[in-house]
Amino acid sequence: MNIKKYSLAFIFMLLFSIGANAQYKLVRDSAIFINDMQFGYTINNVQSKEDYERYEVRFFVINSGCTKYIPLRTIISFSSRAANTIAEFSCINATGKRLTNKGKSLSARDWNFSINEATSKELSGKTIQLGYVIAKGETIGGTEIILTPKGEFPIVQVSPIQIREINN
Repeated sequence: MNIKKYSLAFIFMLLFSIGANAQYKLVRDSAIFINDMQFGYTINNVQSKEDYERYEVRFFVINSGCTKYIPLRTIISFSSRAANTIAEFSCINATGKRLTNKGKSLSARDWNFSINEATSKELSGKTIQLGYVIAKGETIGGTEIILTPKGEFPIVQVSPIQIREINN
């Protein structure tokens, strides 16, 4: 009976640890390096309202290492993030007022392979998706409007995912 309890507890710990990622606090206008990738944010515009601050924040990921890829998922995942997500940025003190976001997810582009006649005569001209990719030197970015309480500057953190490398 004890073996069943321990096995069940181990399975639950394993399932919940798969979706857990480290979170790193970011500093405005500077990037942190994790696995040859830079993660950061800049503030493009600030407006002060009577009870909140309105920030236009640009989040970015720069791949300064070799090409990285995310394979297509072949197993069931209990994570709520999209399959091609590279990083999830979140603003801890964002209010979410006026239906604004509290963060941003950045995603890799599709990695497709076109089949030619030399590879397969039956499938010639078709394209298959191999996964997702971020090339060496590529920058992925996005902008969001973030609202914080009056007088507070955005406190931003990032949760990057592990990505496999393709040596090129």
